Parts: sequence; structure tokens; C-alpha cells
Amino acid sequence: MSRPTTKILHILLLGLAVIATTGTPASATEYPATANHLTQIRFDRITGGKTIYQPYKGTAASIAAMLEGRVDAAMAYTTATKKYGSDVRLLAIAMENRHPEFPTIPTFRELDIDMVDGAYRGIAVPSDTPVTVQKAISALFSRISQDPEAIQKNQDLGLAPLDIGYDALPYFLFKQREKYLATARQAGLID
Repeated sequence: MSRPTTKILHILLLGLAVIATTGTPASATEYPATANHLTQIRFDRITGGKTIYQPYKGTAASIAAMLEGRVDAAMAYTTATKKYGSDVRLLAIAMENRHPEFPTIPTFRELDIDMVDGAYRGIAVPSDTPVTVQKAISALFSRISQDPEAIQKNQDLGLAPLDIGYDALPYFLFKQREKYLATARQAGLID
């Protein structure tokens, strides 16, 4: 996203722009390795571009930096667009499909940038929880995620929940691991 007045016509024109992302500031030789920093690393690798990572302590601080003109754009969540409204301009969304709340905003893939990303959260139980109970909890959350009222509330907030489910979770996690290994190495998190 960017300020509405920023003269960025297309996400590909960011080039060497400073991108505000959330995270704990670190010295010049350290990588904070936050989710948004890893997204910035992936974005650079996928596009062949070079953006500058400028860490801030949270989404609010990174958006404030953008609105104050200290950075040109920010990698943030769709919920931030809902919160800041016309103060920001959403440039692209890292989702499989366009977000229902932002139907005019293209996905990165529509801009020929093969990038789908997000903040993945889940429900955890103790490791000794019986599989039958785990599956029942998964089924319950799946039913909730399909409730029209819950769907609408999530969309109103700018959220786009995924219903992975118990049986599909191992494959989903495998694909996420596969996707992020190179990024984690580049960030210095693993060898």
C-alpha cells in the first residue's frame, strides 16, 4: 500500500523505494526476520527487484511512517486498509483471488508476480489430544468458517480466513515450509 498521493502507478515501479514493514529494529548486521521482513525478501527474490527493509514496531508504526512520508510504501495486512481507509492506497493483494472487500485491487499474480502470502493462524491443542478430538475441533472451526455471518464479519474487517482442516493441514504445512525455506536461509535464520 502507499499514500494516496504517492506517484507509484504500479507495484512494479517501486524499484528502490523504501518499504515500511513491521518488526523490531535491529542493527545493520542483523535481520529481524519478522513475517513481513520475510515477505519483503520473497518479494525481492520473485520480482528480481531490490527494496529496502525499514523495520518498525508494528503495523501502526509502519503505516504512520508511510503516511508521514518517511517511506514510500508499506507491506501490510488487508485489515490495515480497512482501518486507514482513504488515507492509504492498496496496490496489490498477495492472495489467490481478489479480496471481496477490495474487488478492484489486483492480486500479485494478476500483475505477473507469483506471490501468495499471508498471516496464517490456527487452533492448537496439547500434543496428547486424541485424534478424534482434534478432528472434532477442526470440524467445528470449519463449520464456523462457513457461517454466512462469520464470513461477512471477517470480510468487513478485511480478513480472508482459510479453512485448511485437519486432514489437509500436513500438506499445507509442507507447501509452506517448501515456500519459505529459501527465504529463511536468505534471512540468516537457517543454514
